[in-house]
Amino acid sequence: MTFNRKKDVTKLFLLTFLFTTISVTGCTGWQKKSSPAPEVHWPPPRAMYHYSKGLLHAYSGDATGAIEELKTALQADPDSPEIAAELSSIYAEQGDFSTAIALGEEALRRNPDNVNLNMLMGGIYMNSRQYKKAIDRYHQVILRDPNHITAYLYLGMAYTELSDYVQALKAFDGAVAKEPENFLGNYWRGRLLVKMERLEEAAQTFKRLLENQPDQDAALLELILIYERQNKPSLAIETLTDFLIKYPRKTNVRMKLGELLLKEKRYAEAEKEFLRVLRASPYNREVRLTLGLLYLESGQPDRAIESFSFLRRNYPEDHRYVYLEAAAYEEKKDLNTAIQLLKDIPINSDLYSNARIRIASLLKREKKVSEAISILENAIKNKKEAALYLYLSSIQEGEKDWSGAEATLKEGLKAFPGREDLLYALGGIYEKQKRHDEAISMMEKILESNPNHADALNFIGYSYADRGIKLEQAEKLLMRALELKPDSGYILDSVGWLYYRLGHLQKAYEYLEKALKLLPDDPTINEHVGDVLKSLNRLSEAKTYYEKALSLDPDNAELKKKLDAIKK
Repeated sequence: MTFNRKKDVTKLFLLTFLFTTISVTGCTGWQKKSSPAPEVHWPPPRAMYHYSKGLLHAYSGDATGAIEELKTALQADPDSPEIAAELSSIYAEQGDFSTAIALGEEALRRNPDNVNLNMLMGGIYMNSRQYKKAIDRYHQVILRDPNHITAYLYLGMAYTELSDYVQALKAFDGAVAKEPENFLGNYWRGRLLVKMERLEEAAQTFKRLLENQPDQDAALLELILIYERQNKPSLAIETLTDFLIKYPRKTNVRMKLGELLLKEKRYAEAEKEFLRVLRASPYNREVRLTLGLLYLESGQPDRAIESFSFLRRNYPEDHRYVYLEAAAYEEKKDLNTAIQLLKDIPINSDLYSNARIRIASLLKREKKVSEAISILENAIKNKKEAALYLYLSSIQEGEKDWSGAEATLKEGLKAFPGREDLLYALGGIYEKQKRHDEAISMMEKILESNPNHADALNFIGYSYADRGIKLEQAEKLLMRALELKPDSGYILDSVGWLYYRLGHLQKAYEYLEKALKLLPDDPTINEHVGDVLKSLNRLSEAKTYYEKALSLDPDNAELKKKLDAIKK
């Protein structure tokens, strides 16, 4: 429930009229209960005057003036639920929920049966995320007015926020039972059924909504999301197409259709839908961006450049378009233009570091390694970000500049003490130099702060297994890592290699085979499979895996020796 106020002169006039008209059936908040029969309550003139002024301030957007006038009005007539409700709602609009709640609860103490006050307090509790108290207020409303549809709806929403889906469904069912064609009741009920994984029932709910109100695109899009979850893209596309035949101006539906067609790689059809949206709204950024991505994905870099260039020129503050245009030039093999565009992304942009890393990547591809390193070093001077240190160290590592990579990562750890990815990378540098104890030390630092870091556990376990030491401890570490990441090909490889070291060849082969299915082009895993098969005296098969590993890692001298030995 929100408290956004709109100027409404008619409402203000009617409220003022009520204050100045004697009527037995007038505003109930201005009546005090008496026995045996209620008497007409004449609102004190002072309360009436300040309440009217408070409303004028409220509708003109002057919250401070409204609060002062309404506080004065409430002092003049403390039993009025209307004044208390108006004042509470303004405090809630200003974000002062504690004052709003205090006022509302005091008003409820004086007027416990007032349905509007209970509804207001339910809304305030919803906005302040006090869902249990909101639930209590809505139950009070339903107790006094069993046909209050809105109370059922908000009750269902409150239970949904608490993830009590059973009670939430009962509330929405209550609203629908009172009013079977109520749109919101059915709509929220359908969304709840999706949360409960009752997809078919949810789909039927949205279909019934569309039967009663066929132009309701909100219900249609929820139905389409269900079809997507059910992996029924053809049905989703057919449903959207049929809807657009009847309601061709529903732009959001046409965008969704285009997105589904794009996902299915039906590029020409998707482009047709996006262009229809663009004709109606030539400056629609979302459509132009989506078209650019479509052209990029479908191998049309020139058309992608056209879309991204338009966006870059018209929205120069959004550097995503520069980055994407550079990607299109890269796809076109025009690396110089791509690099120049990326250089234009300024230091204050969120994409600055990504752009510098991309420039370095392109320069490295062109064998301009020193320029790539220089770009990254200058970027680090301008903007210290962990990603810059990591990528610079990876280039230095590739050049076998171990001391440079180590220095870069240590500098990064000074800027970002204890950062896991930097510690892990530094451990890798140490391991490649066979500085095993220092490598293990880096992993242990990670595990001190994050005992469930599966990759650090795997690193230590594999290091022990590969060197044939502490194999019992290695097994514990690797099994813990595998428990955390059961589908990791690298961890499965480590476990397989451990069992190879332990002499459990068949068990080793089973784990390595699983690893190879996940990472078929990893040279180390192929080599490990070859080693196990060789030990099992399956030499022909071992030769096949060694050859595959060598094709993936042609500079591996040790692997060449293994292959030559099998051939001989």
